[in-house]
Amino acid sequence: MALAGCVLVPPTASAGLARYGDLELAYTQTTNSGGPPPPIRSDHSTYSPCGSSSSTGLSMLAGGARIYDSDLDPLETPFNIGQAWNVSVYPVSQVEPPSPDSIHQVADNRSSNASLSKGDAAVCGDVAGRSHVTKNKRSAKRARTTVKVSCPGDKHVLGGGGLAGGPFLSQRMVASAPFDSGDPGAKPDDGWRFTVDNLSSRRRKITAHAICAPVGGLSYVSDGFKAPKRKRKHAEAPCPAGEYVIGGGLTHDGKVRKVSLVATYPDAEATHDHWYVDLDNLSRKRFSGRVHAVCHS
Repeated sequence: MALAGCVLVPPTASAGLARYGDLELAYTQTTNSGGPPPPIRSDHSTYSPCGSSSSTGLSMLAGGARIYDSDLDPLETPFNIGQAWNVSVYPVSQVEPPSPDSIHQVADNRSSNASLSKGDAAVCGDVAGRSHVTKNKRSAKRARTTVKVSCPGDKHVLGGGGLAGGPFLSQRMVASAPFDSGDPGAKPDDGWRFTVDNLSSRRRKITAHAICAPVGGLSYVSDGFKAPKRKRKHAEAPCPAGEYVIGGGLTHDGKVRKVSLVATYPDAEATHDHWYVDLDNLSRKRFSGRVHAVCHS
């Protein structure tokens, strides 16, 4: 199956630039409607989402992506479960000097619904001393594999993501989230974990990405949920009162090959204090999960 070309587009919506606590933040969104008819794998990426709606010096801190029906509200994802999912959602460098200044989304759509659109949302801020770190691993064939990458030194994780290699229908991301152990010692304990289901008969490359920075005033929160059998589940992690979302993600205990991730992204339109996820439970049993949010006061 041919890979659709990468689409680089400017932000089409922005919540603007404001001072949140001791950080200057901007929340931006993009959409990529239509495209070649399915079944297909397609890419969506935004060139420098922080550049067109923010002051000089702002860079991307975190981001996420979603798949939705372009004929309906973006928060609604009514297409049949298990028909479209995210393969990879990860930060990439598209501007100089090198920095993670775009969210890149890869999605597989095997349905007959050509109206499905892709979109991403980025959180930008005036944070110095960022690091963009990665770690590679080979996923086991016909199995689930997780790769974790730690932030260097005393830096804390703000955002991240993961890249799953291989052709159409070979791999899909099923979880992607920050971790923070709260350990005050010298051992790195902040970072990102990325989990894929390898559906193919050969090992594939996967890469976890983390955006880290020496930022104070962060809280790492999560909310649990139950995913009903053979249903799509929408879940949210709210930040504590007076705090604003920077990053976030999803973990769960769903079975291999029985989960597909439709959306994981920040609230870039309203109060900027939630992380959203949508996932499909393809099994005949419910499972538990958690939505994670990185918040800043």
